[in-house]
Amino acid sequence: NSPSLISIVNGSSIVLQWNKSEFDILRSQNGTSSWGGQRYSPFAFTELGVAMLSSILTSDRAIKTNIQIMRIFSKLRKLVDACVFSFNLKFNIHN
Repeated sequence: NSPSLISIVNGSSIVLQWNKSEFDILRSQNGTSSWGGQRYSPFAFTELGVAMLSSILTSDRAIKTNIQIMRIFSKLRKLVDACVFSFNLKFNIHN
């Protein structure tokens, strides 16, 4: 299995690019046409990348958006932790 996202900034975890299969899934879930739109896989900022953007983007809208994005990352982290905990309980795996 290859990693879900491919790092594109000197091996860092600041900006990532979706691979082709993920992009195809994303495109089909959003109902976008295969005739138009993007011809390349989209880029995404990681949590670290969003935090770094916060230090340079200082408009009220950018600050509010970054706060919301950081809250979403926090909720996702909690969700992943809960899933890992449940998996470990189900299969009686001890750390």
